[in-house]
Amino acid sequence: GFSPRKANLTFYIGNEFEGAKTLYSSLGKHKKSVACLYINKLDDIELEILREIINRDYARTLQIQKSRIGE
Repeated sequence: GFSPRKANLTFYIGNEFEGAKTLYSSLGKHKKSVACLYINKLDDIELEILREIINRDYARTLQIQKSRIGE
């Protein structure tokens, strides 16, 4: 999910996908909690890295959902 708040841009995104630590460390200026990524402005980060984080988290979410359906 995504929420453009007054204080920052908030992405509701996980950090349990492959390569998460490396990607987040390369992202740029941000804050992270368990399921949220906070960015003050897009100029503070590497957009390609953000795109990769979103893609990997989405792929992991789909994988989890497919495994639950198969149960």
